[in-house]
Amino acid sequence: MLARKGLTQRDYTVEPAGGMTQRWTALEQHEQAATLLSTPFNILARDAGFNQIATATDVIGPYQGIVAATRRTWARDHRTQLMAFIRAYAQAVDWLYDPKNHDAAIRILTKNVPNISPDLAEKTYAELLDPHAGFFRKGQMSLAGVRTVLALRTRYAVPHKVLSDPMKYYDPAFYRAAMR
Repeated sequence: MLARKGLTQRDYTVEPAGGMTQRWTALEQHEQAATLLSTPFNILARDAGFNQIATATDVIGPYQGIVAATRRTWARDHRTQLMAFIRAYAQAVDWLYDPKNHDAAIRILTKNVPNISPDLAEKTYAELLDPHAGFFRKGQMSLAGVRTVLALRTRYAVPHKVLSDPMKYYDPAFYRAAMR
């Protein structure tokens, strides 16, 4: 993202700052000049006057950000629970996308996220349910998004390891079975 804006690795240093909350706090307190943020922290940053250089998906394409994961052995041994979880997650995402549930979703968000204002809750809801960049409908995985994740890990992870086959990390048989 920085390279596309004309910066080279000589123009900046990367320093660890922790998770999303810690990165936002470091940026807000001007301990960091820039960081990567997800919703709602990116909204807080914009509202505080920080510049958003880009959105990740505009730069790198599809990205599988949110996942629920388990070991294959656990999945095989707990198939009934896994099918129930997948169905419940898919139904929850569908519930969120249903416009008649908007007000209830905002109430749930404000109840469960400390110090979130009604305005920030509305903006967060809109961003998380954006038809192009929000939650994947029906709780589906994006194989293109998984490929992007693997390509980024291959390029930047230390120690270096080539990760290329999304099917090594995702078995669609469980999802297909749950959605029948």
